[in-house]
Amino acid sequence: MDSPIFELEGHEFRTVEVGHTDTHNTTVLYVPSIRLVVAGEVVYGDVHQYFGEANTTEKRKEWLRALDKIEALDPHTVIAGHKRAGTVDGLFNLQKTRRYILDFEDAIQSAANWEELAEDPRRRYPRRLNPHAILRGALAAFQDTNSGFKF
Repeated sequence: MDSPIFELEGHEFRTVEVGHTDTHNTTVLYVPSIRLVVAGEVVYGDVHQYFGEANTTEKRKEWLRALDKIEALDPHTVIAGHKRAGTVDGLFNLQKTRRYILDFEDAIQSAANWEELAEDPRRRYPRRLNPHAILRGALAAFQDTNSGFKF
């Protein structure tokens, strides 16, 4: 895009760069007139988060900073990019996404291997969708250890 701002039917839309989340160079779409954020890869709703590319503490901290950037926009509604079909979108998904990242960080501190790390989100969030994301994130977090597993 030539500009991060465009207009549609009299409403201003802004693309906002938020940095690394579950992938590189993430952006969100913000509509100030209705305080709406379409969060894409940044916010999850009742789905296990993907840490395959957010495989270091620093990258997960950047994800937390991306959530801060969304909060600073003072949205009324936040639409999660990854979510259970038919669920309601809301600001609460932003908080749940933050909590999941922090819980994953806590789990890394006590896990001896990727198997233990993968078990923690399954136990804490048994109803969330996409269990494959748990495995990929746990493997990525331990890829540089002596586990013998390399991508």
